[in-house]
Amino acid sequence: MLPRSIPERFKRFSIPNMNVQNRTLRCLIKLYIFGNQLLMWLVSVGTLFYLQKLILFLIMGRSYLGEFEELVLLTVAVLDQGAYGAAITDEIENQTGRSVSLSAVHAALQRLEEKAMLRSVLGEATKERGGRRKRLFSVTLLGSQTLQNVRDIRSKLWDSITPQALGI
Repeated sequence: MLPRSIPERFKRFSIPNMNVQNRTLRCLIKLYIFGNQLLMWLVSVGTLFYLQKLILFLIMGRSYLGEFEELVLLTVAVLDQGAYGAAITDEIENQTGRSVSLSAVHAALQRLEEKAMLRSVLGEATKERGGRRKRLFSVTLLGSQTLQNVRDIRSKLWDSITPQALGI
């Protein structure tokens, strides 16, 4: 459980034994010290995993999608509120004509959720499933932006191809 505010010890700190004249440098050093203290606090409350994901995203600029991850993400967007493992598998098979295993879909769903492109919630229990609940997936803002970026890149590439290059 995360505390609602940053602990008091992180709000005020000083730079011991340093005579730093440059205001910018002094601020950067304070930020560095604060960052280290904040990181130690995040580790102590168990949020390092999410911090790592955020840092990786900020460093990379964007998360890369494999072909299958892109198909799964698109299919979740198509199915909207009814996106769960078996439905996603069936839709991919119907749309692409290729056989897809449920375990491959679940692995891709997990990767996409770790990349913060999908979120999931447990649906209601149903009699057809013996009282078990479905995990329903939806596309996040990051997932939507990533799909749009992929679409824009592909469109730009397709528009750059001359008919002669494809033998048309």
